[in-house]
Amino acid sequence: MAQKQILDDSKGTKLWAFDNLRKDVLVRLMNDLSVAQKAGLSDEQCEGVKVMLAQITNTVTAIPDTIVIGRKIWRDFNRFEKVFADWNEIKGNDETTSRQRKKKLDKLRSIRHKLANKIRRNKYILDNQLDLELIKSSYEAVNELVKIAPNTFKELGKALKKYSKVMGWM
Repeated sequence: MAQKQILDDSKGTKLWAFDNLRKDVLVRLMNDLSVAQKAGLSDEQCEGVKVMLAQITNTVTAIPDTIVIGRKIWRDFNRFEKVFADWNEIKGNDETTSRQRKKKLDKLRSIRHKLANKIRRNKYILDNQLDLELIKSSYEAVNELVKIAPNTFKELGKALKKYSKVMGWM
């Protein structure tokens, strides 16, 4: 008789930390972008978000290419990065640019929702493949972004505090 695999996604595990990236960090980033929707971000802030998103995408590279879900999740994180870049390429602070940014933000929400479904359905696979050090480096990138502009990224700061409290970091 085969043993039933036990999934541990409790607080403090690498699976919890990774899952928290998609359900807390990305959601809170979108909340902060929603507030910044009218004016956009400064070049420094935009670069900080790009670095953070690239680091999160790099976390997924720990999943071998031979595992199809790893490639699919990587593609979605990569698309999230690209749509964010499009969001910030919209220059200006009038009503038209605000509406354009809102459309891009809606696209980010859609991508995040697809990611959430894929991650939820594949937790057993992810639990065996994720690297806690890579996940930690994603949160370090979140920390750097919050340091750049704490007043702009208030929601991300809350996600970072939650992670830090659970993981005993910082």
